Amino acid sequence: MKNLFLCFALTISTLNAVSQTYEWSWNVLGTPPIGNFYNFDDIKFVNDTVAWVCDIAGNIYKTSDGGLTWSNQKNQSGTSFRCLAFIDDQKGFAGTLGPGSWVNSTSDTVVMYSTIDGGDNWIPVTNIPNNLPIKGLCGMQTVGNNTIFAVGRYDGPAVVLKTTDAGANWVSYDTDGLAESLVDVHFFDNDTGLVCGRDLNDSSIILYTTDGGENFTTVANEVGDHIWKLFFLDRYIGYAQISIYNSGSRYFMKTVDGGLTWSKVFYTTDEFVGLGIGFFNESIGWAAGEGEFTYETRDGGATWDKIRMDNGNYDDTGNRFVKGPDSTLYAIGRRIYKYEKTLVPDSISTHISSHPNYVDNSKCKISFSPNPFSGEGKIAYTVPEDGHVTILITSIGGRKIEYLVNKKMKAGDYTLDYNPSYNQKYVGCIISIGNYRKSVVILRPGGNNAPRNY
Repeated sequence: MKNLFLCFALTISTLNAVSQTYEWSWNVLGTPPIGNFYNFDDIKFVNDTVAWVCDIAGNIYKTSDGGLTWSNQKNQSGTSFRCLAFIDDQKGFAGTLGPGSWVNSTSDTVVMYSTIDGGDNWIPVTNIPNNLPIKGLCGMQTVGNNTIFAVGRYDGPAVVLKTTDAGANWVSYDTDGLAESLVDVHFFDNDTGLVCGRDLNDSSIILYTTDGGENFTTVANEVGDHIWKLFFLDRYIGYAQISIYNSGSRYFMKTVDGGLTWSKVFYTTDEFVGLGIGFFNESIGWAAGEGEFTYETRDGGATWDKIRMDNGNYDDTGNRFVKGPDSTLYAIGRRIYKYEKTLVPDSISTHISSHPNYVDNSKCKISFSPNPFSGEGKIAYTVPEDGHVTILITSIGGRKIEYLVNKKMKAGDYTLDYNPSYNQKYVGCIISIGNYRKSVVILRPGGNNAPRNY
């Protein structure tokens, strides 16, 4: 749900009579290499300084200084490295696209490579089961200490690979005919997660599992060629970018309940092939893909502007957004980018930080009962400190519906009757006070989701 509570932190400073302004922006990270075949395909950090990127021209690069410099660890003609996963700074895996794709030069049939020495050497993984056909892999994710999920490929067949012992053993699952192909994966723990791609009718699809991939259910099925990338701000709020190759409106999908339900967010009618999706918070985010520009929102998706992430001689082919170990946001396209505050000389003697540092801990609470409900319910909430409190009802897409509370209050526990006149099936309820913020999704069975509210 859209964060309507952006605040500006202003501090006065003067240095030799010339002040500095902090501005948030996308910057090229260090002196990165150039991603071949349109862009880089994956980037993975294991700590604040060590990371790898790969491309489908057969390259794997590593940084040990937070991205300031990159070294080419692998350049293998005929191999298309597509995705990465690492257990630690020594042990990792690289999935390949495999032959028979749009990359005509790909001849390597090895599905996955591994390293146990930080990427100095990569060898084929030979213990992948052959009970299902696997042409290649497009997405990989490490969960916890020893579990890795991998999915592929973009043009089929749809296969899920999993190891729970750091690669000593692998198992493979199909999707029971629900998907023709898979592109990306996001698991919350060893059992619960999502995979995305395309179904048997050439529509985009998101599947949900609660048993580690043994069984899936369809939670989103929309017009589009693929669900290309998944991105989650936290356990509940996530986004899915849709690749659409024909004409028409471009949109992505948003969830606020951990992937159980999804709603559309439209961002342009331009001829634009969506690839990557990323958000800094619920207000500020980017829809990226094949094109000269990236689409940026600063109001949770209500309005969009075209920006350039790369001001060099490169298009904005934004393929993936990721959060580093310190929650810093990175993106990959033709080059590697970092979203950060930079100092800009200015004649105004203020420092401006346009992004809040919200505190989201147990001192701020909100809940709704009964949930699901029909008719009337009660909202219980905790105000952690004296101050101005807002409680806002929004649509699932983040649009404001109404304020229930908008006033100064004392710290304490409160309850509020809720008997809405509208009939949305899902709404969000957000409490904000100072730097504290919490939200809950309210469900009314039998309600409707009017498109104008999304």
